[in-house]
Amino acid sequence: MKFIKDLFYLVKYGKIECNNSINKHKNFIMKFVVAFFFFKILSLITIIFISKLGFFDYPLKGKIDTFNNLKIINKLIIGVLIAPILEELLFRLSLIYSKFNISITLTIFSYYIVSKFLGLNIFEFENIILRIFIAISAGYFCFKILNNSIKIDEKLKKTFSEYNRSIVYFSILLFAFSHLFNYDLTYEIILYSPLILLPQFISSIFYSYARLYKNIFYSITLHSLTNSVNLVIPLLIKFL
Repeated sequence: MKFIKDLFYLVKYGKIECNNSINKHKNFIMKFVVAFFFFKILSLITIIFISKLGFFDYPLKGKIDTFNNLKIINKLIIGVLIAPILEELLFRLSLIYSKFNISITLTIFSYYIVSKFLGLNIFEFENIILRIFIAISAGYFCFKILNNSIKIDEKLKKTFSEYNRSIVYFSILLFAFSHLFNYDLTYEIILYSPLILLPQFISSIFYSYARLYKNIFYSITLHSLTNSVNLVIPLLIKFL
């Protein structure tokens, strides 16, 4: 399949070889989703197999946090709708440079930082108006600066063009390693983190591909689909 070759091209060069070939694939979305889950399952099998060999204990469960204590409907709203939108806007919207994209990414990033600074989970309601206000203000001022300074805007355009591969790699790695905090950080978890986070690396590559090949809505949809599977399957097993 051509898009498999395109995936490897993305991994090697940090960009998409051709932007319109996606439209030539009649059943592209179905093939893409099948390939995505195939690589995800393969990565999980690889991790569990290596774990069974005795190299390390694979953490089947993450740490208990606010999310785990939510009602099922709230988990689905956050996991399937809110989290994919926030994470895609944070990690992949700005893979394609524009003043608007950078400003939105900075807004989401500011919200995360302010939440962490206040010792709050991003989904908690405490001080949420303040956090949103600070985040939107940061994004607004960023847009105003870029809009009023042609020099800064052109410099950023040039930087994104020259270092697009580094930016894509950084986005993939940052997304994957951000999930490390889903676990209780032990020496073993940190040591084997590249292996433990292999499914997130795979996801990040596919999300980046969807974003660059089509648009941000495709990567959000794929991310939402992944999270829905991750949430629904354990619930089905629990109630069966």
